[in-house]
Amino acid sequence: MSYNFSETADRIAELQRKTKEIEAAAAAKCEPLKDEIKVLEQELMLAMQDAGLSLIKGKSSEAKLGEELRIGVQDFEEFSKFAKRKDALHLFQRRISVAAYRELKESLGNKPIPGLSEFMQPKLNVKSA
Repeated sequence: MSYNFSETADRIAELQRKTKEIEAAAAAKCEPLKDEIKVLEQELMLAMQDAGLSLIKGKSSEAKLGEELRIGVQDFEEFSKFAKRKDALHLFQRRISVAAYRELKESLGNKPIPGLSEFMQPKLNVKSA
């Protein structure tokens, strides 16, 4: 028995198409609800802030005001100098930009970069013809 490669690829493409149709229909139905949720969340947050409340409880819900710290880089050059001077590279997330890696490796004459390893991850891309 031989494997039918093209039939399998065609079946994957068909299922992808059906999935996209279902997801698009679901997203279209959900969009007005998501919009209403955003408006109500903003309204509730402002009302709770005005009333000085940090927690409210309903019959089947609970709303709690909190804060989340966000960091923005205003001047990357200045920050990178600081990070080098203070040996603060741990502030960066531990992932390497593939585009920057390729550029640096190419500029080094394709020599390996110390401390990094590379591997090729298999990837299948099936699309409608």
